[in-house]
This record gives sequence, C-alpha cells and structure tokens, in this order.
Amino acid sequence: MGSGALTSGFVLSDWLRLPVKDTAGQPLGRISDIAVEAGDQFPRVVALSVRQGRDETLVPWDRVERGGRRRWWCAPSSGRRQGG
Repeated sequence: MGSGALTSGFVLSDWLRLPVKDTAGQPLGRISDIAVEAGDQFPRVVALSVRQGRDETLVPWDRVERGGRRRWWCAPSSGRRQGG
C-alpha cells in the first residue's frame, strides 16, 4: 500500500466527503479531514480521517492507496474511534 503518493499540491475541499473503501471493497466511510506533518511550506500528509455516521477512523497514510480520481482504498486500521 502507500502507492497513492502525491507529488503535487491539492486542495483539501476536493477530497472532503470522497468515499473510502477497504481493500476488500467494503465501505469505510468518507474523508472528513487529513492529518499533516507540520513544519514545511507544503506539509506531508500522514493520515486520512474517515467518518461513517458518528464513527471516525484515522487511517495512516502508508495504508492508503488512490483507487481512481474520486476514490480511495485503505487497508483496515485499528484506529477506529467511537463518536459521541
């Protein structure tokens, strides 16, 4: 995984609410935010925040692969957090 590397900039609003599936094709939810490594002018993405209902999962970037222009695929993550 991790072959979805980006070599150019992007606009976060283009990614928000895009669907995310696991490697078996099962829906994980939609992108709700990204986590970046602070310090650089163009910070490196380190994780995707994926929300499904009130549940949110933080998926490490090295487990993410771009599955097409409007899709993202992720290996399952143990980072699931329950919503309020």
